[in-house]
Amino acid sequence: MSKLPITSRRPIIVATVIILVFAGVLARLYYLHVYERATLAAVAESNRLAFRVVSARRGNIFDTRGNLLAASHTVF
Repeated sequence: MSKLPITSRRPIIVATVIILVFAGVLARLYYLHVYERATLAAVAESNRLAFRVVSARRGNIFDTRGNLLAASHTVF
């Protein structure tokens, strides 16, 4: 038998996959920051200026004499 070490391709394949994943993440970040900048900036601006009135799901709670015990309102 030969005394040559047996090498595996597994570390090379794993390293290649990791490098490709990081390259994909960097490409996506570049795409979002350079190409889609104007569109995403407009969406972010409209999100900041949007107001929506949401009515409360439940009404006020009164006792038998009509005194207000708890008032419910929606809070974000």
